[in-house]
Amino acid sequence: MPPQRTTATALTALLVAALAGCQGGGSATTDSRSFDFTADRLVIDSREVGLVVDQGAAGSVRVDRTLTGKAADAGAAALALENGVLRVGVDCGGVTLTCEAEHVVRVPPGVAVEFRGSGSRVRAEGLTGDVTATLTDDATIALAEPSGTLSLDATDSSITVTAATSPSVTAVTAVDGDVSLQFASPPQRVEARSAGGHAAVVLPAGPETYQVDAAGAQPVAHDPASTRTVVAHAGDGRATVTKAG
Repeated sequence: MPPQRTTATALTALLVAALAGCQGGGSATTDSRSFDFTADRLVIDSREVGLVVDQGAAGSVRVDRTLTGKAADAGAAALALENGVLRVGVDCGGVTLTCEAEHVVRVPPGVAVEFRGSGSRVRAEGLTGDVTATLTDDATIALAEPSGTLSLDATDSSITVTAATSPSVTAVTAVDGDVSLQFASPPQRVEARSAGGHAAVVLPAGPETYQVDAAGAQPVAHDPASTRTVVAHAGDGRATVTKAG
């Protein structure tokens, strides 16, 4: 019996130690950094993080981040701006219960932003420059009130755009995920394609007409004489082109 009690006690101690290591302390830490930036294009490379991007002050890029659990361990989180590329990410090796990193990035007005990333949740609001994105491994992107040209590619997750005043938008999911594009002003060219989900385009109410390329009957009629074009294709889901209201 004593040896059995000793073994059970040892196993319990090992389990407690393992859980403590997995949690990495469990607490959250915050920090901020500002980088001088005068270029007209910024690449944001994100890995396994939450990312919010909005307008900041001219001449600098500011990053506010919160690291939780093992993400706060020394060397687990990356944050650097070099040669026009802002790298943010976390790498928590082994078994982890908590490993999270949330970033708020403020970019100068008018700067074009290119998102590259995997496993990240990307949100942006009010960006006035052009936006491009190439996202993989269930990374999602949601843009609110963009006004520049958009070219978005999310391999296996969703793309959502709301209240856009962008003149040209291309949004493609190559494997799974829905594409949802909603406009606050009439666009000149729209392309929405989803291989494994739905593709929905909502145009603003108004007299504007469009050349519509979408399967089936659509609420917005095809006008071959229009200078505006909308393409909506969905491999396994529905493709719809409608007007608000």
